[in-house]
Amino acid sequence: MSAPPVTLISGREFARREGCSEKLMRRPIERGELVLISGKLDAALVKTGWREGNRKEGAPAAVSAPLSALSAPLAETADLDKLIALNG
Repeated sequence: MSAPPVTLISGREFARREGCSEKLMRRPIERGELVLISGKLDAALVKTGWREGNRKEGAPAAVSAPLSALSAPLAETADLDKLIALNG
C-alpha cells in the first residue's frame, strides 16, 4: 500500500490559502520552519500554526512540521537523502 502523494504548491498559492503575504513567509522559510521541497511547499502545512510564534511575544516560532513527520509520506515516493540535503 503506497502513501498518498504530497501536494506541492508555490509560495504565492500557500500565502493565498494562509491569508498572508509572501513576504511574511520568507523568514520562516529562511529559518527552516517552513520546509521547501523542490522550491515548493507542502499544501498540508496550510493552517498548521506555523505563524504562532509571530502572535505571542517572546514565544519561539512554531515549527510547521518536523522533518520526520514531513518525510514519512515522502520516504516511499522521494529520495530521502535528497530531501535532507535540501534542508541543510
